[in-house]
Amino acid sequence: MGTFADHIAAQDDEVRSPDGNITARVTGGEIKGLAFKPGTYEQYSDAALELQLAGLSRLVWVARARARRDALRAAVDGPYDPEPMRPDSAQSRQALEEQQNLVVDVEMTHVTVRVEGGTSWRVKVKAGTVREVPEELFLREVATAATTAIGHWRARMHMVRQEAYGPSFIYKGMVPR
Repeated sequence: MGTFADHIAAQDDEVRSPDGNITARVTGGEIKGLAFKPGTYEQYSDAALELQLAGLSRLVWVARARARRDALRAAVDGPYDPEPMRPDSAQSRQALEEQQNLVVDVEMTHVTVRVEGGTSWRVKVKAGTVREVPEELFLREVATAATTAIGHWRARMHMVRQEAYGPSFIYKGMVPR
């Protein structure tokens, strides 16, 4: 593997929901573990769980973005500007507008994940889920929905960036030495 892939593969971050009761392990850019503190799943209302999962999803997204930025810096062996989509041209403005308007929805049996603009995460838990769905099944479904949403978002943004910047998109963010 190259330097970028090595750095991404080495990522091992743990993030917690705003209330600290739900933990996600992000390894190699993917959610590899999701867990509740013992006894807490049953204590949530569906609405309270939605808020905690949305907050956790944002933190997973940030952990992935930081790992990617650090891997890019290592790959180019120098400074890398993590904000390559500054609206400094018509192409950049169009790409930024498309990013801000991009919506990804992933609907599962008991949970729906929505990503808007890459910064807004919403999680909808089907009414009665906490009472009716076992914790392990729910955790698998949430992890699948979040991972799928991230994958769809990245694929669509890759197309937006390719269209705006061409195949050398990564070079746009490099800072000359």
